[in-house]
Parts: sequence; C-alpha cells; structure tokens
Amino acid sequence: MNSMFRSIVVAALCTSVVYTPALAAGHAVLIVPGKQLGRLHLQSYPKGPPLGNPDYSDAGMNHETMLWKSGKGANTLLVETTSNAPIDNGTGYTLHYIRVTSPVYHDSHGLRTGSTWASIRRVYRHLKAWDNKPTVFADNALGIAFEFKSAHPVASSKCIAIAVYEPGGGVWGELNASDVLDMEKDKSK
Repeated sequence: MNSMFRSIVVAALCTSVVYTPALAAGHAVLIVPGKQLGRLHLQSYPKGPPLGNPDYSDAGMNHETMLWKSGKGANTLLVETTSNAPIDNGTGYTLHYIRVTSPVYHDSHGLRTGSTWASIRRVYRHLKAWDNKPTVFADNALGIAFEFKSAHPVASSKCIAIAVYEPGGGVWGELNASDVLDMEKDKSK
C-alpha cells in the first residue's frame, strides 16, 4: 500500500474529527453495514490494517483488538482482526469488526453518532439489544450496531458509537464504551 494512501487513511480515521469538504469527498466517511466504515473494509489486509500504530492493542490467539484515539481522546476507532494464518507469518489480517465514535462518519441515510434513537429506528427496524451488552442494538442480518448510554433509550437518546461487522451472524467483537474505557485504563498501568 503506498504511503500517500496510508497517510490519507490515517488522517481520515485516526486524527481528524472535524468535518471538512476534503473528508466528505467520495466514500471516505461512508458507513456501509456489513461492508465498510470510511475507507476501512471488512476484508483481508495482507500487511495489516493501513492505520499506523494504535494507541492500544491486545493480541490473543490469532486475533488482535486495536484502538486509536483522536485529538484529546474524544473520538475512538476500534478494530478487531484475525490473522490470515494459524501463526502469523506476515500474511496479514482480516478485519471483522470496526467501531467508531466520531460523528464524521455516516451511512447513506445520514445517520451518525449523535443521531437519535427515533431516527435510527426509522431506518433500521430490526435492531435488537445484544444479550451481554444491553446498551448496544444490532441488526445482525445487515452487520451494523448502534450504541447508546442507556440500555433503554428513548426517542431522543443519542447514539454514541456505530459498529460494522460481518453480516448474517453474531456480532464479532461485542465491544462497547465500557470495554474501551477498560482498554484505556489497561494502557495507563
């Protein structure tokens, strides 16, 4: 992957949280359920996700969770990957789960973090609460989830994070705001 593309992706996903015309061009900020968040796609990356060094990472048996924080940490980008080989031998990783808190990213309906529960429910009618993360509401058939501060959002409740993951099954990472805070605490130790 050339360095110019990598720089654009890093700038768009990790450090820039200000909505600018340059970011708005093309698909740089588009959320597509079950497929992509911005320029990151749920696919294999032979050299790993093109994001630079994360602020936090936790690797386990053939998988890794990585977290990037922007600016003063107000916005986060979290990805979960699996290795493309039983023992990673440089064959890269496949992205399975991408979660973002920045309102820069939106779906084709204009929904983003900050959108209300009522507006999200008008578009995504099959959302169901995750069993073990009751503040997250997912449409597993489409591969999209919306997180709220409360397990019982009302019409005016605002979304605090959006995740995309592989459609048709269970949610890959099932990570929410409290998990991100735990990661940040872990890093500070």
